[in-house]
Amino acid sequence: MHKILQFLYNDKKIKNKDERREEYSYMIDNIPSPQERFNAIIKECLAPLMKKHGFKKKGTKFTREDEDLIYIIKTYKSRWNTKEELVFRIEWALEIKEEKKKPEVAFKAEALYGDLYDFTKDAKLQWFHLKENEPDSLSNDNNIKEKIVFNLESKVLPFIFSLHHIQDIIKIIETTTSQHVLWSMPVLGGQTLSCLSRLYYFIEQPQKSIELIDKAIQNAKIASYRKGLEDTRQNFMNGMKKKQ
Repeated sequence: MHKILQFLYNDKKIKNKDERREEYSYMIDNIPSPQERFNAIIKECLAPLMKKHGFKKKGTKFTREDEDLIYIIKTYKSRWNTKEELVFRIEWALEIKEEKKKPEVAFKAEALYGDLYDFTKDAKLQWFHLKENEPDSLSNDNNIKEKIVFNLESKVLPFIFSLHHIQDIIKIIETTTSQHVLWSMPVLGGQTLSCLSRLYYFIEQPQKSIELIDKAIQNAKIASYRKGLEDTRQNFMNGMKKKQ
């Protein structure tokens, strides 16, 4: 960017040095910051794309409701960002609709989220860099926009739109081996068993829920976490008694 501005500063079409300096200073002051460029990418690229596919903006997320699920596309900015550099990625998520949950069983976390390569066919949507004074920031930003559109439309959206019911999420979790899971989904252990137990409870299979929560309790290493699982098991039991 500074090379371009220096060229303009030396441009003979601007007749005198004061005019060149004034033009140069104006352009320096009006170079968009990394945050402003990020805002423009969301406004000019992600927001229109999400609207095209039936999503509505809710805070920093874009959501679209289906039969049992809520599809979510969101941005995540690195905690290490500075005024000089902004790094972000695009994530997808699935949430259970509130009316499909059970009030006696807590389930606030999104069931699946993140950039899971095996699920989204190696979608390239993480860690885009916006740096201050990049030589060609416009080209870089346009390249980012193209990647966002391509990866969402060809990989991520077709995958999440193939999931409609809680049973679909259960199948994904049960058939995903730990070596194919990134940090953003629990490995096949106590947390996954706890998650599955709640999902089975939501689809009226409480016996399966008890079986899974018992395994999670057996695997629990921390007393406070085990106590939470035991409380959830009791909620399962109470819910079953009410239906008898």
